[in-house]
Amino acid sequence: MANIVDLWYQTLIENNIATKEEISLVCSINGQNEESFLDIVYSRTGFRSWEQLESDGYYVPTEFLY
Repeated sequence: MANIVDLWYQTLIENNIATKEEISLVCSINGQNEESFLDIVYSRTGFRSWEQLESDGYYVPTEFLY
């Protein structure tokens, strides 16, 4: 199974929320952590959680939902 960072990365790419280059830039500055990935989600969609993203019809792995 993929690690959680890979899942965050794949989720943003597959949902066309960010490009590989954009994710790389943010993570090189802020680190590869959930906060960085959610910052990208917020800047692109206005949503602050995986649950909000999923409720708007985006694909979000069940591992992210709590």
